[in-house]
Amino acid sequence: MQTYIVKDHVSSLLPDGKEWKLIWQDEFDGDVLDETKWSFRLHIMGQRHETWCEDAVYVDGNSNLVFKVIEKDGEFYSSQLQTGENYMDRPAEKNNFGRFTWPIAKLATPKFMHKFGYYECRCKLQKKQGWWSAFWLQSPLQGSTLNPAVSGMELDIMESFKPNNIEHNIHWNGCGADWQCAGSGNYDITDTEDGYHLF
Repeated sequence: MQTYIVKDHVSSLLPDGKEWKLIWQDEFDGDVLDETKWSFRLHIMGQRHETWCEDAVYVDGNSNLVFKVIEKDGEFYSSQLQTGENYMDRPAEKNNFGRFTWPIAKLATPKFMHKFGYYECRCKLQKKQGWWSAFWLQSPLQGSTLNPAVSGMELDIMESFKPNNIEHNIHWNGCGADWQCAGSGNYDITDTEDGYHLF
């Protein structure tokens, strides 16, 4: 592994054998979310997700992005962030067939369109049941064809559905009858001294 120095932050460890060039990062410095880099995910499969909101995440002034669960009128809400969106998440417009807008090529411009590379996240995981920590990549066209070479796939670098337990998965061919997946299965991890993990 080779060390990549990030000024005033914990260094990154990069795989040997390549010359790496940093093209995107967010160290969450300051006290305001940089919305030139991030958007709120509010929809899934064309529908407004009832429990996803824009006010359950903040930058704490200590280079941390903090997600929380908030309660409103007896219901619980959380925020989801993304740099782009999947075409199936966009709500249907007037020219639509069922959930799908036609033409599907009308995609939102992503704030960061990435391809091959090395991705890293340093984070703490949730401590309570029912929360969901995740760091994953998804093609904006994932699920649009049965050819992942064209439509891409979803790569779950880390998902955690219960405390100190994670899994890694790859999904392709959409979310319907043709969906396929390969993964690690879930396994327990040991908490670190400062609570941060590197994925």
